[in-house]
Amino acid sequence: MPPRRRNTHDTAQGGSSAPVTGPRSALTSFLREQGITGNNARLNYSNRRPAPTPSTDATTTTTTTASTTAANSDDDDDTDDASISTSVRLTAAAPDGAASSSSSVTASVPPSTDANAEAGPSTASSSTKKRKGKDTASATAKKHKKKKPDVDGDDFNLAGVPHSAPKKGRYENRLPGSIAVCAECGKKFTVSKYTASNPHGAGVLCAPCTTESIEDRASFPSASKAAAAAKKPPKKKAQRAELETLYTPVPTLQQTCLAVVGQYATDIEALGDIGLKNLDRVAKVLCKNRALTGDNLKLFLEVGHRELRLYDCTLVKDQDLAQISVFCPHLERLALNLCGRLDDDVIDAWRNGFKELRHLSLYAPYLVTANKWVEFLSQCGTDRPELETFELRMSSRFDDASLAALIAHSPSLVTLQLAELGRLTSASLAALHPLSAAAPGGHLASLDLARLGTPQGHVLEDDDVVALLSHVGTGLVSLTLDGNELLTEKVLVDGVKPYCGQLKKLSLADCVEVHTEGVEVLFGATPAPPTGEDKGGEAGEGAGAGAADGEAATDGEREREVEGAESATGVDSDKTPGAALVEATPWSSPGLHTLNLHRLGSLSPLALRALLAHSGRTLRNLSLHSCDELDAPILSDDLARLAPDLEVVDLSFVRATDNFVVQALLGRCKKLRIVFLHGNNRVTADVPRKAGVQLRGLENALHSEIPPDMPW
Repeated sequence: MPPRRRNTHDTAQGGSSAPVTGPRSALTSFLREQGITGNNARLNYSNRRPAPTPSTDATTTTTTTASTTAANSDDDDDTDDASISTSVRLTAAAPDGAASSSSSVTASVPPSTDANAEAGPSTASSSTKKRKGKDTASATAKKHKKKKPDVDGDDFNLAGVPHSAPKKGRYENRLPGSIAVCAECGKKFTVSKYTASNPHGAGVLCAPCTTESIEDRASFPSASKAAAAAKKPPKKKAQRAELETLYTPVPTLQQTCLAVVGQYATDIEALGDIGLKNLDRVAKVLCKNRALTGDNLKLFLEVGHRELRLYDCTLVKDQDLAQISVFCPHLERLALNLCGRLDDDVIDAWRNGFKELRHLSLYAPYLVTANKWVEFLSQCGTDRPELETFELRMSSRFDDASLAALIAHSPSLVTLQLAELGRLTSASLAALHPLSAAAPGGHLASLDLARLGTPQGHVLEDDDVVALLSHVGTGLVSLTLDGNELLTEKVLVDGVKPYCGQLKKLSLADCVEVHTEGVEVLFGATPAPPTGEDKGGEAGEGAGAGAADGEAATDGEREREVEGAESATGVDSDKTPGAALVEATPWSSPGLHTLNLHRLGSLSPLALRALLAHSGRTLRNLSLHSCDELDAPILSDDLARLAPDLEVVDLSFVRATDNFVVQALLGRCKKLRIVFLHGNNRVTADVPRKAGVQLRGLENALHSEIPPDMPW
């Protein structure tokens, strides 16, 4: 290493100056002793200019030291700039012999050429040489600026993108060592030569943010064309969710007004004469947000109202419920959902207030005791007309005595719902036998016995249901047996087929013990001869398909398949008396309008083909939820061809459903409105669409809910 030196003044009178050098490496000392020195590395203390003679007032000593260094590179012949420093020391002596004061000035001299450096120090008296040396130094500096800069350790290669100097003005002040704020996370960090710019805007990124975005987001001002051409993988195209929802993209003026009315219902004194339909819509808006209270209940109470339906009475107190009979004494239809605060006091007020009530529907009135039910139902036919509709759901205190009072005083019931009632048993169905169509005043058309008893759905047995259907099944149009898990196909073979000849709606949801053999037997027989314009289909006697498309050969094959299914059915004739007779007897039903086979997992393609052959022309609503034994041909061919008037179809969790099945339904079912496709991964985002048809339950749907007007 070059020696460190320091100039000192004389320490003794008449003494000479002696140089003081710093430490030197052993190798350098050895080379100097052997006379081996580098070019321009020799100290020139001996060639110094002698100091001028001091005057009487002051003594000025000038010491000039010149040192030049040259370094040779391995790859090129360019030499580094030589640095020359001149140190001038002034020593002034005071007249009175006081201690002298010294000052040191260091000046920077432009670099010189190698020849001048070897010749020793230049003289300060020649100004021409100085100017010449300055010009030569300037030229040398410009030459070095034009040379390729040293890239030893300066190149920065991040994700295959070489780093180059940024354009002047953009990152001019971004010097290494300065403090900057990360454009991504907002934290302060120290700028280095590895700091990356923000690819999404102005600013720079800190080291953690650069690491995170190194593969897909990091970009640099002078990135190569290959890196700029590299693109991110295309994202999956988002599916248009507005086609899968039930909401109208642009609401009508009427809907907007009703929404505003529902929002500010507490500030409205009266709705006025807006009509029954609009009044019902306002009630839906309030109940959907659970905003119906006793304060705004008065908006729906008027003396002239004949019908009232409230969809959520959770926040309506019992005193307010009792006021309904006071302000609406002429009500004929009353339906209250979630009326958990309805108690005995409300029943007493209604018993004295309602004089024309004929249709009553209550959901969850679990506080009313059995004695109050008996008192209330015993007045029917005396103080007020008999009930034509009685729908009771989820009431834990309605027992056999209450049911007997209902049947005794309202024998003309048309619609009866006894769903989720814990006190009733399978033996309680015997109390419904007087509702037979053969009895005087018997007009029962709709019967709902869903999830009866405690525990729910584990009470009803086949024999009791068959006995009930033998009495009331003749006039039944709608039958619901959902959730009764003990029922088997015997109900279909021995109850529905022989006694329910006018049935148009059948719901067997969650009846897990009903197997496909019972469905095949039920629909395997020829339907009743059509009337009117349908008489042209009499030739298609085999499976009923000849009336649909007139293909005789296909119909004959289908007839043979159905007959084979009937002969191979697993129904034991010993367990089901008269089963063989039922198979030979055609079902007299003209065709079902609504059929719910939700979670009837054993339903076979043969059973569905027989079903469509019998009721395909009249079928409007069909639920095949979780009928996973069905295959694609039966769905895309027979279902779409034999049921052209389908409006609502549920194919959820039927794994054979794919885009082609949906396309066939959209193409052939002209009245189709809603298709449920939950859990079908073969239905992709490229599924065909049709204006006016809602595809519910797609995998990337944003919103999904069951429409309120669904038949199940």
